[in-house]
Amino acid sequence: LFPYTTLFRSVTIPVVFTYDKKPCPLNIQKEVMSSMEKHLSGKIGEYDLKTRVVRGAYKGMMANEISIESGKGRAHANRILGTETLYKGIEKKGFEFTSAHEGGHLMGLEDKYVRGTNIPFEGYDDNLMGKWGKFNLKPEQVEEIINHPANEIHEDE
Repeated sequence: LFPYTTLFRSVTIPVVFTYDKKPCPLNIQKEVMSSMEKHLSGKIGEYDLKTRVVRGAYKGMMANEISIESGKGRAHANRILGTETLYKGIEKKGFEFTSAHEGGHLMGLEDKYVRGTNIPFEGYDDNLMGKWGKFNLKPEQVEEIINHPANEIHEDE
C-alpha cells in the first residue's frame, strides 16, 4: 500500500498569437509556449500536472488570444472577457515569468498579491501568482485548474 496516490493530469491550452496586431514570429510563439508548459507543469503536491500549449483552436475549443505588443506597460490577462492576454514592453529577463504567470490566468488562476503592489498574499511569497520571479504552485491551484469549466482535462494513465 502506498501512503498516497499520485494523480496524473494534463491540460491543453489553445492559443492564437499576434505581435503588434500582426502575425507573431514563430520564435516568440515558441518562447511563450515553452515557458507556459515548463512552469505550469510538474509535481505539485499529489498531482503530476502536464500543460500543453497548442497554436490555434484545438478539438473544437475556442482559442485564447495572446497579443504581444512592443512598448511599455503591464501584462494583462482576461479569461472571462474574450480570453485575451496582453503583454506590453516585457524585458527579456522577465518574459519567461510573465508568460507563465499570464498563462496561469488563462488556466483560471487568480493573482495572489495585493493589487497595485508587489506584496504577495500570506502564504504566496514564493508562488507564481503571488511574487514576481517565483514559479511555484500550490496543490489547491492545480485543483482550480482541474475544476475550471473552460479547461479540457485528461486523466493520464
